[in-house]
Amino acid sequence: MARSFYKAHNRFVLNSKMNEQTFKVWLTLYLQGISVSEAMAKFPALAGADAPMPSAKTVTNLFRRMGRYIFHKGFEPYLWSINRGIPAKHLAKGPGAYQDHLDSVARNIIDHAKDAITLEQFHAMTGSRHVGHLGDRIAMEIRALLVARKGVSDPRADVGLAFLRALTPGSLPRNKMHADHVLEMAENALQYMLNDPMDEEGNTHSYLRRDPSKIHYNNNGIFEKKYWATHGQWIWVWQQRQKYKKEKRRLGYIRTVAGEQNLKEQRDALATVGCELVFEDIDVSPETTCWPGLDALLNQTFDFDVVVVLSLDRFGPYDKQWTKVMKAIWKGGAELCAIEEEFDTSRQILKERTSILRKP
Repeated sequence: MARSFYKAHNRFVLNSKMNEQTFKVWLTLYLQGISVSEAMAKFPALAGADAPMPSAKTVTNLFRRMGRYIFHKGFEPYLWSINRGIPAKHLAKGPGAYQDHLDSVARNIIDHAKDAITLEQFHAMTGSRHVGHLGDRIAMEIRALLVARKGVSDPRADVGLAFLRALTPGSLPRNKMHADHVLEMAENALQYMLNDPMDEEGNTHSYLRRDPSKIHYNNNGIFEKKYWATHGQWIWVWQQRQKYKKEKRRLGYIRTVAGEQNLKEQRDALATVGCELVFEDIDVSPETTCWPGLDALLNQTFDFDVVVVLSLDRFGPYDKQWTKVMKAIWKGGAELCAIEEEFDTSRQILKERTSILRKP
């Protein structure tokens, strides 16, 4: 019997033999971002032991259609909102050219995620403070799908699911998304399916019929913009922090006032504790307020760096200027080590290297 004669069993899928309750269970499992085999293992506990179990191929196709539907309901309008001139140019060439453009965009997003985050970095970031920028969150979700499914199932479907999860209210890290967030995603997706049921191809041509250039993603996407993450950090910032954390650079600073003769002593002390870079202000006037070497040091100080000086008086007299210098160092996430005062706030104590320089 042709599929056109099937009686629809639910309001969310055209020509479907699957009842609504079973479909909701599969949608909830899909939104968790797990593999097909894991979803099939969890299905009986959610749908009941007597619920009919589809084949793995059927579930795979259903997941593909769900992802593509989310792609066209949420991500495609968002794509038009970024720069509508590019998709409009491809749409003017015809439906085929436009569909090829969407496939290319999806593949490029997946390739970007692989380039932006290594697997090692992904596993480290899932346990750290999450990222807040939408593009980075999509990249994180793409990486998570690649890990869970050991590859790409369908570019559009994976980007659609990643986009939806990236916009999940609450901005939770990947490994802490709980049932309430999955339920809210499912309710939003089902609401859109009531007005525009999912067809056999995941509703891939709905926006061609409705003119995507006139549709704003906030009216058709899964979540409104007000739910976007407003905190977190960029992936490249996280990667930079990890690099500095691993390197734990020691940046030295030397300052001599006109007439002082301890330049060699300072250089030897900083070399002994392993300073990689040394900034100098040599023979400055006692009245000067212009310290180019110190300014350069503060501009190049980042998280996990250790600023090393022979003594705290190298920053000048204890006044407002000295206080500003200290605040600038700590504001940048760096630490301070003064050898003669045995003052060290660094995460990696320099006891072994500074012991030979301490005064008896």
